[in-house]
Amino acid sequence: MSSFLERPHSITPTLAWATLTICLSTFQFGYHLSELNAPSDYMGCSGSHALTACVDIPDNLIATITAMYTVGGFLVSLVLGFTSMSRCFGRKWLCQASAAAYFAGSFMMARSHLSTGLNLGRFVCGVAAGASLIMSPILVNELTPINHRGLLGSLLQVAIAAGIFTGQAVSLVWHQDQWRCVFYFALFLGLLQFAMLFTVTESPKWIIINEGDVQHATGILGRLRSDKETVFHEINHWRGLESRLGSGDLQPLLPKSETILANSLQLAPKKSRRGSFQESSVSATEFMFGKYSHQAIAVFILMTSQQLVGINAIVFYGVRILSTLFTTNTLLLSCSILLVNVVSAIGTSQFVDRVGRRPLMLFSAVTSGVFSVLIAFGLVRQMPYLIVGACYGFVICYSVGIGPIPYLMVSELASHEVVSTAQAIGTSANWGANILIAYLVPVLQDAIGGAIFYIFAAICGLYVLAVWYCVPETRGVTSHHEAWLVHRGSLDEVLV
Repeated sequence: MSSFLERPHSITPTLAWATLTICLSTFQFGYHLSELNAPSDYMGCSGSHALTACVDIPDNLIATITAMYTVGGFLVSLVLGFTSMSRCFGRKWLCQASAAAYFAGSFMMARSHLSTGLNLGRFVCGVAAGASLIMSPILVNELTPINHRGLLGSLLQVAIAAGIFTGQAVSLVWHQDQWRCVFYFALFLGLLQFAMLFTVTESPKWIIINEGDVQHATGILGRLRSDKETVFHEINHWRGLESRLGSGDLQPLLPKSETILANSLQLAPKKSRRGSFQESSVSATEFMFGKYSHQAIAVFILMTSQQLVGINAIVFYGVRILSTLFTTNTLLLSCSILLVNVVSAIGTSQFVDRVGRRPLMLFSAVTSGVFSVLIAFGLVRQMPYLIVGACYGFVICYSVGIGPIPYLMVSELASHEVVSTAQAIGTSANWGANILIAYLVPVLQDAIGGAIFYIFAAICGLYVLAVWYCVPETRGVTSHHEAWLVHRGSLDEVLV
C-alpha cells in the first residue's frame, strides 16, 4: 500500500484553495508581529481622552502592549498542549475560531480609547496566533499528498514572512494620525479568512480517526487528490491506524480488490467511533518524558531553533542595530531586509521536497552561523556595508531551512496519536524562546554590543549537532516509524 501513498499527485484546485486560505492564518501571525513597529510612537497622547487619534498610554506601557501578543500565544499553546481541545473540535474548527479571534482582537485595538483595550486586543490576537500556528501546519499536512507536503507546508512560513513585511509596510504608511487603519486592515484579514474557511474542507484523516465517517472522508479526499485510484488506499491506511490503536467495533479494512464506493460501507455510529480512538489518552507529560521522548526532543530542537539562532535580533531589532551606523533610511533598510526574507522564502520553498528537510536544516544552521560571525565582526569593527551584506545573507540562509521547515517537520515526525500535542508543545517552546530573545537581546546588546552575534553563531553550531543526532529526515516517508528507523540506521553507520 505504501507505493500508492507515495504515488505523485498534481495540486488540485481544492487543495490549492485550502492551502491559500489556511496560509492566511500564518500571514496574520506575521502581520501582528510587526504591526506596532512604526505607529507605537504615535499611539499615545498626554492624558487626553478627547482625541480619538490617540490613547492615554504611559510610555512604559507600550512594551507591555507589545508583549501581550506573545503572552496570549504562549498561554493558548500550553492550553492546547495539555488538553484535548485540538483533537475534539477538529482542525478546521480551530482555524476558524482563530480567525474569529484575530477579528475580535483587531476590532478591540481599532476601537479602543484606553490602554486596557489595546492590551486586551493584543492578547486576543496572541491567542489567535497561538492556535493558528498549531492547527495550520497539521491541517495542511493532512490535506496534502506526500509529494507536495514540503512545498505547501513551507508556504506557511512564506506567509509569515509576507505578513511581517506587510505589517511593517502598512505601519509605515499609516503610522501617524491614521494608525488605527493598521488594525482595521487586520480586522478585514480576520473577517476574510473566517468567511473563506467555510469553503475549506475538514481534514479527512481527522474525520476517519475521530468520527469514523468514511463516506464523508472519501468524498473530501477525492477532491484533494488528482489520482483517484489512490484515494481508497489512503482511506484504508488511516483506518489501519485507527484499528491498530484498538477498537472493538471497527469494521475490517476494505480489501484491495474492492471498488471504492463509500455508499457501500456500513458506518458505525459517530459516538462509538469517537470512543474507538482517543488521542487525549497520551498526555503532554507522557509525550515529553515517556516513550515519545525522542520525538519531544526533536520537536523542541526544531521549534526553538527558529527563535534562538538570532533572526529576531535582525528582523525586530534591526532598526536599533543599524541606526548606530546609519543616520538615515534605517526604516527603509529594515523593510528591505524583510522583503528579502519574503523573496528568499518563496524561492527556496520548491527545494524542500527535492533536497529534503534535514539537509536544508543543517545547511541553514551552518551558514546562518557563518553570517552571524560576519555581522558581529562588522558591528565590533564598525563596518556598515559588511553588516548589511551579512544581514541579507543571514536572512536568505535562514529562509532556506530553519524558517520554513520546523512547523512542517513536527507533524511528519510525530506519531499521529500525539501530533496535536507535539505541535502545541513545540509551539509553546517557540513562544517561550521568543520571550527569552525579546528580553535578552536589548540587555545583551547594551552590555556587549555587536558581540552578541558571536553568541548566536555558537548557538547555530549547537543546533547543527542537535539536528544531526536527534532529528530524522521525513521527506517521502509514509509514516513516522519509517523516518525514525532510517535515522537510527544512518546514525549506527556513522558511529560504527
